[in-house]
Amino acid sequence: MIDWQKMLNMHQELNQFARIMLVKKQKEFLTSSERELLAWIYLTQDDCTPLYLSKVSGMKKEAVSRSLKALYEKGCIKREKKSTDERSYCIYLTDDGNLALLVINLKWEMVAYSVFVIYIFLEILFMDNYLFKDFI
Repeated sequence: MIDWQKMLNMHQELNQFARIMLVKKQKEFLTSSERELLAWIYLTQDDCTPLYLSKVSGMKKEAVSRSLKALYEKGCIKREKKSTDERSYCIYLTDDGNLALLVINLKWEMVAYSVFVIYIFLEILFMDNYLFKDFI
């Protein structure tokens, strides 16, 4: 017989662990908006402008401008003026920007792996209700 109260408590602890892992030590080098823009810059690579980032991300131009300013100050991006238009510029990732994206990716992989391991542990702990029992 399954102790549902115990299972619920373990589920809550798992959720709390996942939340802690997601924000641990991210108080924070990059905000979520900055991380999103870094990803778009990485994916676009050529002819990436603030206007383009605003369109693809769905963020307002002012928010994009604020985030890009912060990314520039943190050394994650560099700006190069366009030769065709003095007012516009292209945005490129720096080595620090590429490194930040790598760290973000590794953190997500660690969180996903940790959650998977805990999930399997809980499944084995409550073997009577094991989700994959039909395959064993």
